[in-house]
Amino acid sequence: METGFTLAEVAVVVLLMVLIISAGAGVLIYNNRFYETQSGEIFSVNATREAADRLNEYGRQAVAVVSSYTYSSTSYITGGQTVIFQISSLDIDNAVIPGSYDYVIIGANPNTPSRLELIVDPALGSSRPARNLLLSGKLTTVNFVYDNSDFALTRRVDYTILVTDVGRSPGQEQISGSVTLRNK
Repeated sequence: METGFTLAEVAVVVLLMVLIISAGAGVLIYNNRFYETQSGEIFSVNATREAADRLNEYGRQAVAVVSSYTYSSTSYITGGQTVIFQISSLDIDNAVIPGSYDYVIIGANPNTPSRLELIVDPALGSSRPARNLLLSGKLTTVNFVYDNSDFALTRRVDYTILVTDVGRSPGQEQISGSVTLRNK
């Protein structure tokens, strides 16, 4: 009596192994695509919410919206894609420094419009830290609308931000809101 496997038995085992490996690979590929989709959506949601949080944080402290400001040899102009807040400077005890202002710029980078940036430029003697923060590198659109065409009289700024993470599994998020300036 000979021991061993017949060709039919080997073929059945090989076929079963191919089916099991194919099913396992299919599950792994599906999970990878699901993960990429979720990652794109989470990135987009986080970017828009971070931008909205910073707009509310600095907008509520602002005493005015200014029409233009130069930071690091780049001129920024308040408009549909950029807002420039003027905020009272604070000393080390968090008391207002009379006649001294810090400036906060939030908007699309003038040279790279897909970059949504936050720039905080404190006055000399201000305790507010300087910041140059990239809020998103995947900005699709940003739109600011002011309640008054005279920026000195602006009391409220409405905003809409759309971030799109493109790739194999894109994610997209849009957020809209408004911020009322301090003491206005």
